Amino acid sequence: MSAEIDSLDCLNLTILNSYIELEPGVKDFSFINELVNLFASVNPEFIEKLFAAHQESDVKALMYFSHKLKGSAANLGLNRMVQACLIVELDAKSGKVTDFTQIQEVSKYFKQSVAALQLFLQK
Repeated sequence: MSAEIDSLDCLNLTILNSYIELEPGVKDFSFINELVNLFASVNPEFIEKLFAAHQESDVKALMYFSHKLKGSAANLGLNRMVQACLIVELDAKSGKVTDFTQIQEVSKYFKQSVAALQLFLQK
């Protein structure tokens, strides 16, 4: 498998392509570009806050920021990131502070997703 295919593997192309062809037969990248730019620019702050919440053992903040990140990722069909966020959120809902490696997974999948989205938009 090539590195390019591996990096796009985390994307749900059906969802992404639906944003490109909002009107049947008309391809327009402006909306998906806006969504990707928003995703890439807003979420680093939430990831930082997720790390801080973990450090402070703040279950409410873990639940809040993991939920925000999960929704943002779900809008773009970033299933790996969604699943990583869901684990943090469910742990927090049960009163548990997620293992630090899970917070790192959210951050890793965010970075992978941004790189894959940028590669997708270049095609």
